[in-house]
Amino acid sequence: MSQSDDSEYAAYNDFEGLEEADFASLDASTSAHFATPQGKPSPVCQPAVEEPTATSPFRLFRKNGTLSVTDLISLSWCEVQYDYGLRQRRSAKLEKRPASFKTEKGKEITVRKDVAARNDRTTKRGQVIHKELEREVKPVEIEVLIASDEERWALRILNLLESLSILKLEPRTREIPVFGMIDNVVVVGIVDELQNISIASSPALRVIDTKTRISKSLPSDADAEPARLQVMLYHSLLTRLLDTSAPFDFESLWRMSKVNRNTELSTRFLEQVGLSLGTSSPTSLVEVSTYYHRRIVELDLPPLDDVLQVVYRPQKKAILRSLRPARPTREAEDLARAIELSLADQADADLAQALRASLWDPGTGIPEDSAPVQTGSSNIRREDIVPAASGSADGGGVEGTVDGNTILGTKEFVFDSPTLNVYVKSAMLWWKGRRKPRGVSESQTRRCFSCEYREGCEWREEKAAEAEEDVLWRQLGDW
Repeated sequence: MSQSDDSEYAAYNDFEGLEEADFASLDASTSAHFATPQGKPSPVCQPAVEEPTATSPFRLFRKNGTLSVTDLISLSWCEVQYDYGLRQRRSAKLEKRPASFKTEKGKEITVRKDVAARNDRTTKRGQVIHKELEREVKPVEIEVLIASDEERWALRILNLLESLSILKLEPRTREIPVFGMIDNVVVVGIVDELQNISIASSPALRVIDTKTRISKSLPSDADAEPARLQVMLYHSLLTRLLDTSAPFDFESLWRMSKVNRNTELSTRFLEQVGLSLGTSSPTSLVEVSTYYHRRIVELDLPPLDDVLQVVYRPQKKAILRSLRPARPTREAEDLARAIELSLADQADADLAQALRASLWDPGTGIPEDSAPVQTGSSNIRREDIVPAASGSADGGGVEGTVDGNTILGTKEFVFDSPTLNVYVKSAMLWWKGRRKPRGVSESQTRRCFSCEYREGCEWREEKAAEAEEDVLWRQLGDW
């Protein structure tokens, strides 16, 4: 694969708004929370709990106690690159990123500005496609002002219910917030799409993710592995959230998130999300969680399908559109505003990052980031969240259409719990500072071509020194 085919693994990067994501601690009930009903294997890895070290990436870069799905899956492309991105503050806008940074070992690395700029341009092209797909299902959005962490969590839960409610009326829903707890860590993300399907006349929900590519071919199975892990993690988080036989453990979530479950939500917030102010309306997190459990039972959704899908779409149309002069139309303004609110929202920055995480595959660029703040806004459809009265296959890389949209092809695979468990355990060890980052293997070195850190990369230097030493020993052995 050429350099132009895979310009960067951008789907799994430190994106906009998550410079301050966090960790906390959970009590012994965490293990019970991950026990799966009916004797099924646990969908999410539960390694032995270890506290992060003082100099761990978690302590340094995720001070508020939450990790995103992006944070975990990012490492599957190149752990060293991701580590460097955190230290360089690649989460910032391109023009605000430092020209150089120091690694953990103290080496100063100068960033290739041309590579960073190319990756940044590629990233922005794909955003339009993804946002347009969301607008097909959620054409109307309103701005909701958030004044506290409690309101942020309430909005996340209401957005989840709103997305799931759409499935009672439509065949699919997009941008579904998810969350859960893994190894004493709060993990958040956004599922790209849930689709109603029928398997042998039985209904099921399929988890689908959309990736955009510059290349007109599908990625190799190796390059598709990050997307596969990402969708499997979404599946496992959703499994717990939709389980009516063992309701989600919100009490542990509140303790880990360090929020007050009894704090009253503001009148302004309740009005903006469309909740009435009557005595039966939820006005605190504890009441919102009770409302959530009731609504999940009422929705009576079908089970998740164990077959997962990644859909690959070309960036060509987005590229052409980005090169045209801007037109002062209301539609263009609305679209720009929607993208700004969804991707650059600093109040709900973890959701912004998770949204951007679902955009990219190894054929795209590097999203940018900004630090979260304590107040701000997010989006929700008001009319949908009013409380109720009581293996791998692909399309061969040939363009086709789904719902009228051009696609390159798809990859389907079966949920693999052991593979996900092993990966998540390893990722958590890195975040907690229990092991060093690992770079790409020799067979994956082409990934370095699209990395702005490659010229000073310590991993590459280390591997080059090892290769030189191997040659020397072979020469000595021939004497």
